[in-house]
Amino acid sequence: MLLHGIKPESILLFTFTVKAANEIKERIADSIDKSIADKITIGTYHSVCFKILKKYYSSLNILKHDFTIYDQQDSENVLKKICSESSIDFKTASSYISHQKDNIISPEETAKNALNPFDAEKAKIYSEYQKTLTRNNAIDFDDIIYYTVILLEKFSNIREILTEQYKYIVSDESQDASVSNIRLLQLLSAKHNNLCMFLDDDQSIYKFRGADLDSILHIPEVIKDMQILHLNRNYRSTQNIVNGALSVIDNNCNRCNKNLFTENEVGEKIYYCEKYSPEQEGKNVVNIIKYLTTKQHLEYKDIAILYRNNSQSKPIETALIQNNISYSIKNGIAFFERKEIKDIIAYAKFIINHYDDEAFNRVINIPQRGIGPSTIAKVESYVNEHIGSDMLVCLKNMCAEKLFSKKMSEKISEFASFIEKMTQDIDSFTPAEFIRKIISDIGYAAVLQKEDPESYADRFTNVLQLVSIAGAYIDIRDFINITSLDIDTDEEETNKVTLTTMHGCKGLEWPAVIMIGLTDFVIPGRSDPEEERRLFYVAMTRAKKYLFLSRPIFTAQCKEPSRRSRFIDEIDSQYLINMSNKK
Repeated sequence: MLLHGIKPESILLFTFTVKAANEIKERIADSIDKSIADKITIGTYHSVCFKILKKYYSSLNILKHDFTIYDQQDSENVLKKICSESSIDFKTASSYISHQKDNIISPEETAKNALNPFDAEKAKIYSEYQKTLTRNNAIDFDDIIYYTVILLEKFSNIREILTEQYKYIVSDESQDASVSNIRLLQLLSAKHNNLCMFLDDDQSIYKFRGADLDSILHIPEVIKDMQILHLNRNYRSTQNIVNGALSVIDNNCNRCNKNLFTENEVGEKIYYCEKYSPEQEGKNVVNIIKYLTTKQHLEYKDIAILYRNNSQSKPIETALIQNNISYSIKNGIAFFERKEIKDIIAYAKFIINHYDDEAFNRVINIPQRGIGPSTIAKVESYVNEHIGSDMLVCLKNMCAEKLFSKKMSEKISEFASFIEKMTQDIDSFTPAEFIRKIISDIGYAAVLQKEDPESYADRFTNVLQLVSIAGAYIDIRDFINITSLDIDTDEEETNKVTLTTMHGCKGLEWPAVIMIGLTDFVIPGRSDPEEERRLFYVAMTRAKKYLFLSRPIFTAQCKEPSRRSRFIDEIDSQYLINMSNKK
């Protein structure tokens, strides 16, 4: 597009991860020009929609200035409270609400369409959940796209501004698009009919997260004059790996016909090995790693171990530790999900948004102030009786009205004064200074020391890293909201073997991949066999030069010998070497 004279500022490109967005921007900068790359709007669906919401939120008449984004834990806390008085558990409710929002169905529509008491109860929970978020001047992750779609559908003036600004819409990894993603693309591209979607239907593995492959495959029927171009070349893997993977995925029926090929070397065949137990499998994985590092001169960072479920990593980790092989687990506890990080972020959220009762509940006793559940319940009751007043005003009024004991009133007043002072001074600090001041003024180092002396050093290092991350931002409000979005916080690259799930490996690649635990009823599991086959295919094609497949004959869960994954049997034998009987 850029080579044909299209203005870069008229292009909007959606990705699913921050990492992918950055990589695309870097590639454009390297191949064309950095100044051009900077003019293109490139971001995740959520980050782009958040910018739109931030600019036009007032039109919805739902949110106030400085609204905050609830992360998964915040949302769960709200939902657990609501579900505590219902027969429906919060996980069922959470999944239901997320599905309704993805399909752009409001609480009112949900209640109207309820066909039975069970549906009516879920609709009631959905309604109460949204009312709570609105009262707290907050939105959840799903709301970011949900409200953006509503904005574009209801307000033609806003839609006109955006469609004039972005005449060319590009969607990367479109096989992962959900119903709301697709609706957003259609709304933004409707005027100029310039939508470009890159996808590989064989890599659609996120149905459980709302990815709607059927809708994607039928988009050409919906969008007039849409052309389909097949990109059939694989630039990553050797011929043997590509052909072996194709012999598996060709067994799927719901896919586009394509002739994938590579011009890379033929390479090594795919190796398959089975061992007696998961422990023996772990020892074999160590042997493979030693072979790759000594004979093929790879480094640990060139190797990945992939598994279907996180529980399968334990015997592998044990074997790696016993052999002093450094490793890291991808998609473990994310940086912004760590307690010490969430504590500081919650303080910042409440300073910015005094309506955020989830943030208030988290920080009111950090450090310990002796403010018990009955006092917090009294505060919540007062706030509910004075809808429209923020919590800081309510706290000060409650102290003035002597609704607390003298001692408790002093504690509450001290907390409120700190929040008020920080709120007044917020714009005089850089984001890094602001975070550092919170840490210092609440004595958070002492809090961590008291909580767990053994983990203090590591946890306080994480807190200092938060300060460092904040240093890259200009506005504290932007930084705090970004922490609830799709942020990649990769640690500094080190020479470690990567352990991750097959879902977690999407979009990544390594010279060598070892797939473990490949037994039936694990992969494929009990979900859609075609999606499971796509997952297996994605894992296979993460390997550039070497691919090893492995399974234990006996597992802890089964006294009878396991069956190897049927997907292994689907690999054409000419691309596979069975090493099971070799030492």
